[in-house]
Formats: sequence, C-alpha cells, structure tokens
Amino acid sequence: NDVAIGVTANDDVAVKLDQASAPPVFVLSARRPGAVVPYTLRVRLPSRELSGAGVLIATNWRVTLGNWQTDPRTDAATWRKEIEAGVTFAAPRLELRFGSAGPSELADAPAVVKDAHFDVQRFGTLAATSIALPSGRWKIATLSDDGVRVSVDGALLIDNWTHHGPTPDAAEFTLAEPRTVALSVEHFELDGWAVLELELTPVP
Repeated sequence: NDVAIGVTANDDVAVKLDQASAPPVFVLSARRPGAVVPYTLRVRLPSRELSGAGVLIATNWRVTLGNWQTDPRTDAATWRKEIEAGVTFAAPRLELRFGSAGPSELADAPAVVKDAHFDVQRFGTLAATSIALPSGRWKIATLSDDGVRVSVDGALLIDNWTHHGPTPDAAEFTLAEPRTVALSVEHFELDGWAVLELELTPVP
C-alpha cells in the first residue's frame, strides 16, 4: 500500500485527507460557493503518480425541515405552509440520509435541527439554491424516499410525488448561454425509511 507523499490541485480547490474513512480518502471542496469549478488532482506516490479531473458544484442550499399533518399528495399548498413553519439552515449539499430516524437524528444535523426533536415520520423538506452554470446540457439526479419534486427556474423537471422506497430519478436541461439558475426541491416522508439526495452534473 503506497502512502501519498504529495498532493496538488488547482487553486480553486481545497484538498483534505479524511483519515476517519477506511481506507482514508481525499475530500475535495471548491473555494468559491455558487459556481461550477473544474478541477485537476495529482497524487504522488513512491511508486507512481495518479491524476484525475472533474467538476465540483459549489453552492449553498437553504433547507427547511418541518413536520406535517396535511397529506402533500392531496393538498400540497397547505402541506408546504406546514413545512415552512419548521426550522431553516444552510447546507453545502443536499444529502439527507435520514434512514429509519428523523431529521433530528442526522449525524451532521445542525443544533437547530437536533433541538427541534422532529418526528421520525410525516416530515418534509423544502430546499432552494441559485448557481451560476456554464452553457450546455446538465443532469439532475435524485434519490428519494418518499416523494420528490425538483424545479429549475420554476419549471418542474422531476415529479415523483408518491409513496415509494429509495428510488432514483433524473432529468436534463440545456442552457444556451451561461447564466444563474434557481433550483428548488420538495420532499415528503410518510413512513419507514427516508432519504433525499440530489446531484447536479454536466452532460458530456
């Protein structure tokens, strides 16, 4: 097993070694939020050099979590008001792996979420962000349990507003020129397992 003796990346990217992982992994993060940051990474080992390249999506999500009484499948407007009465926090990514517990049990939940003592069922999520994207094709991919809706600039692209197990969904959109787009996500949990994850990637 080679041990890295040198790691370099372009100036827009910060690199950190996560030694808590098994095996340890390098974690990359963009230094500029609200933008798309291409990166190159080189890792020098005693016996060889490894290199890679990709794109980091750096943004800040405004996330609101709340419990609900009104079934979102029959009255989404009232349900949304109930969620808006919950708690709001900022997050660098939309990666909420609730599992069989509720929002307050998330390992990395901020204090405002832990202190809210959410129920483990019948909770919902509203999330929104704006991000400057280059022109081209873009893919939105979600993993949800239960219902999920994703809109780009108000246009609904993913609509799986149902009671279901962990399910992947995806949609694409095209930008004719670089501009800032608004992403919004709605998610509800009815019972059992719960997850909400979103990934935005350029389409080659």
